[in-house]
Amino acid sequence: LQAAYAMASVSLIEAPQMALDKDGNPSTLRAWSHYDAWAMRGVGQPSTYWDDYTRHQGTWKHTWLPPVGSEPVRVASAFGGFAIYRTASYLAGTYDGTSDCEHVTFHRSIANATGEFIYLCPGMRTVMRWMEPDDGGG
Repeated sequence: LQAAYAMASVSLIEAPQMALDKDGNPSTLRAWSHYDAWAMRGVGQPSTYWDDYTRHQGTWKHTWLPPVGSEPVRVASAFGGFAIYRTASYLAGTYDGTSDCEHVTFHRSIANATGEFIYLCPGMRTVMRWMEPDDGGG
């Protein structure tokens, strides 16, 4: 892609999701969602999915999953557990996670320094597995 400084993966996790059953009652089901919601920002998206969740305006994870084989999607930030960067663009960025997720500020610094963009690649997937600790705690 022209003017791309990076390509990030779609990260998947199968986790409990709230849904309505056939009678309209709340229930829990297991569904796939995008795992790395903290780093994922759409172009022009001012807040995070966590901000929406804490304001009771959405869920922490989102279920938007572009189909494998579809075109890469330009985003403001993403990581997804795996990303490939152009070396020169990567070196132009700076990490600062004091005001937001470090990936978001890093991607913003690269875009500001290079005028390039990051894309989410629907065909590049990483799968996360939630593992409970064996010792019953942390």
